[in-house]
Amino acid sequence: MVNQAARRERILTELGQSSVIYVHEIASRIGCSLSTARRDLDTLASLGLLQRSRGGAIATDPASARSARLSTDHEVRAAEKLRIGRAAAELVTSGDSIAVGGGSTTCALVRALAGKQLSVVTNALGVVLEALPLTGLRVVLLAGEVLTTREIVGPLTEETLARLHIDTVFMSVNGVSVDKGGTVMSHLDAQVLQAMAGRARRVVVLADHSKIGRAALTQILPITAIHTLVTDATAEDPALAAIRDAGVQVILV
Repeated sequence: MVNQAARRERILTELGQSSVIYVHEIASRIGCSLSTARRDLDTLASLGLLQRSRGGAIATDPASARSARLSTDHEVRAAEKLRIGRAAAELVTSGDSIAVGGGSTTCALVRALAGKQLSVVTNALGVVLEALPLTGLRVVLLAGEVLTTREIVGPLTEETLARLHIDTVFMSVNGVSVDKGGTVMSHLDAQVLQAMAGRARRVVVLADHSKIGRAALTQILPITAIHTLVTDATAEDPALAAIRDAGVQVILV
């Protein structure tokens, strides 16, 4: 069964491609009930991410929807993400070269890097905006196609990464589990994160408790390729215990 976050992300993706979507289409494509589809649309409409219409929804103005979506991403579980970001920053030593994927949790990491002497490679404009005002950070923005999520993807992005050497890559995920590893909703994001991991000596996943034991649409890496997980999940979480048993270093905050 598709979890709530993944289901709503899928709705927004479908809506972005067609500008209109109907309740029966959501139920059929995603595999949920009609009532669940209606509730999802109502919630997304309340966040300003779409506009409800008879029997479905239509896309809102792209600029205002994007702004609302980014704002919502940063507000949800903000305290947990702040703690995760600070703990992840402790894994970085001045002089390192790190890669940072997009996401509100990785932005929290970047804010905690102030004062360190680092090279920060990223495909996310949000990360750039967080990093530029901070003393000591040298920011390398990858080339490629810019998505509405303010992330840069595509063959050119991956070609640029192929020329770089990275100590640690930090990535936010939509899900992490023993069976599926680290996962995200977008295959384009997954490809860039895979390329970052391929150039890095260490892979660190940042995920709040809601992502533990869950799987999103596209795998980035199997669990065996993840070195460290930083999370606020409880130590008693059986899904977290399974991840630790698979050989992943787990840092609880």
